[in-house]
Amino acid sequence: MVRLPGVGGVSGRVSAEIVGKLEYMNPGASIKDRVAKHISAQLDSRGVPRDALLIVAGPGNLAISLAMLQRRIMCLVPERTSADRVRLLKAAGVSDIVRTLDGALPGSPEHPVEIGRRIANHQPGAVYVDEELGDWDLEQCYNELASEMLEQTGGQMDALVL
Repeated sequence: MVRLPGVGGVSGRVSAEIVGKLEYMNPGASIKDRVAKHISAQLDSRGVPRDALLIVAGPGNLAISLAMLQRRIMCLVPERTSADRVRLLKAAGVSDIVRTLDGALPGSPEHPVEIGRRIANHQPGAVYVDEELGDWDLEQCYNELASEMLEQTGGQMDALVL
């Protein structure tokens, strides 16, 4: 955590120390590193082989974090994804990158979630990973983050703004 004196003039108006949590300092430069660690542990506990294909739809932060944990990843990214982002995905170890339509409606066959599910259904042993679908218990992930923040502030936290 880092102290943020004078953030937007707020410090002059309130009697508070303002700090920020720098999740971009994680190895994968994202809070998704925490999520990936917990999803990976749950995959292990479910008996999913380490070399099973994991299919992840999104901008790539979760895919990068899972790939850094030595998981085999297929990432479904929007077609507008930059070439730099694609190079970063490849550098992190994402084995397959599939571009999907921008703006596909949820529930439509072209939506990345539906494409990911179809691919998983046709690939033996593949797992579609979506942290937002409720398939994963991520409470421990958030508890870990909260504990870190309390430890790093010496328990002196009056408010949390996200």
